[in-house]
Amino acid sequence: MNGLPKQQQNEELPRFSDFAQDGPLDGDKMSIEKILDKEIVIRNFRIKNSRFKDQNSASCLTLQFSFPGEDKRYIVFTGSAVIADQMERHATGNMPFVATIRRIGKYFSLT
Repeated sequence: MNGLPKQQQNEELPRFSDFAQDGPLDGDKMSIEKILDKEIVIRNFRIKNSRFKDQNSASCLTLQFSFPGEDKRYIVFTGSAVIADQMERHATGNMPFVATIRRIGKYFSLT
């Protein structure tokens, strides 16, 4: 017996490999300055503890993206707490999506 109720034994259950994304995000590294005010297609993201603890943010956001109409993937690293918060609150389940990174005062934000 596999420990599942009888009704679930016959159903198609998701496999861990279908939703687990523990590997690194692939793509050529690009500076956030090079993509400011340009439309990008955000494909994936990851938030981890920053190795630069003395900076303004304790976390590091990695965005995997491409440009509209292109398949080539890129990654950008940022300590932007605003973008990290936007991604955590709105992006899960909505990727890929088109966005623009803008500088608003001292901060970066998705629009």
